[in-house]
Amino acid sequence: MKKLLLILLSILLFSGCDKEDEEDVTLPFELDFVGKVSGCGDFSIIQELDSLNPNITLSIAGTGREELNITNAGTTFSLPDSDLICNINIHERSNANNFCNDVIEEIPELISQWQAISGNITLFVYDVEETEFETYYKMNILLEDVIFQKDASEERREISRLVLEDIGLGFLPG
Repeated sequence: MKKLLLILLSILLFSGCDKEDEEDVTLPFELDFVGKVSGCGDFSIIQELDSLNPNITLSIAGTGREELNITNAGTTFSLPDSDLICNINIHERSNANNFCNDVIEEIPELISQWQAISGNITLFVYDVEETEFETYYKMNILLEDVIFQKDASEERREISRLVLEDIGLGFLPG
């Protein structure tokens, strides 16, 4: 009996599954982004959903702090906006090592993208430090009632309220 139990346990532990047997990665209905936040340039920001789902990221990027007239008092935009990108990307695995990096690794396959189709985003800039070659600053972001729609479908998800704080920006690799 012990041998049979050991054999069954071994089969369970060492049996793998092929990629084609895996379920498609789907976006949870409850969008509670609490993972790592990274910022780069003027401005591009990603936040991972959580430590268990680093392949699901919220991406926010804009034409630039000065071009968008973002101040410490805050500037609010209705989404979608042609000067801002706000979407959720689902890759086959984490793409964090390729964000704002001089050395690009193999880029994981994009499984799906969810575009912001309505809602508001408010951007706040502070601690602006101008140097000879770059301008560094920090940004806070408030998303309110943002609806995301999956590409080529009617499937939707909502972030009712999300605050991202103390995002360092201005750095460019190279």
